Amino acid sequence: MAAQDGREALAGRLQDAFVLGLLSEQTLCDRLALLYGSPVLHGERVVGDLTVRRSGAARSLERTLGRLDRLLQRRERPTILVLERATAEGEALIGRSASCPVCLQDPSVSRRHATLARVDDGYLLRDLDSTNGTWVGRRRVGRVIVRPGDRVWFGGLSVVLD
Repeated sequence: MAAQDGREALAGRLQDAFVLGLLSEQTLCDRLALLYGSPVLHGERVVGDLTVRRSGAARSLERTLGRLDRLLQRRERPTILVLERATAEGEALIGRSASCPVCLQDPSVSRRHATLARVDDGYLLRDLDSTNGTWVGRRRVGRVIVRPGDRVWFGGLSVVLD
């Protein structure tokens, strides 16, 4: 899933919930601001509490599919990193430390894990000798040019670039 598609899909879910009366107008506005205003986005925090009323058969099917998803460990709401916001001040430090402009709260992310900076042909991602590494695709990287839509692993945390 491309990161932009991810944000648009989450926005669509929020709008659907508003139409169904599951969200107030203020809550919709607050969540859309979170969705488009933060450089790091955890989809579960934006739509994880939303439920839609379904028929008994649909609920039963959903429970069965949910069990299959959990068994296959495919259910994931990606963390989305908004590149323009993350690099608005120049080079951005990515890490677990609260002092990092891009703070990723995951135990597999080093306190000072990587840096990200805008360059002519994309964004330069540089690993800072992190313990669990920075991965793009199936390759551990030291320095690499990344672009929106790329999936990057900081340690064990999967992040989609937007």
